[in-house]
Amino acid sequence: MRDAELSQLVFSHREAFMACPSAHRGCSAGFKGLASVLDKQAQLVDGNIGMDVVGMLRTEAWLLSGWSA
Repeated sequence: MRDAELSQLVFSHREAFMACPSAHRGCSAGFKGLASVLDKQAQLVDGNIGMDVVGMLRTEAWLLSGWSA
């Protein structure tokens, strides 16, 4: 996935989350895990993944973790 696709994933997820927050209880951990994997990948390979997207995924995980639904 490229940066634009990952950004769109976050925005699409946010829209679905707002429609039904209770269905997304595990998503914070998922976004955090994805950010960690992509962070490692960005450091090991040619940099196909931007650190801005990794930061966006971590921020989304943080926002979701603070939501009480």
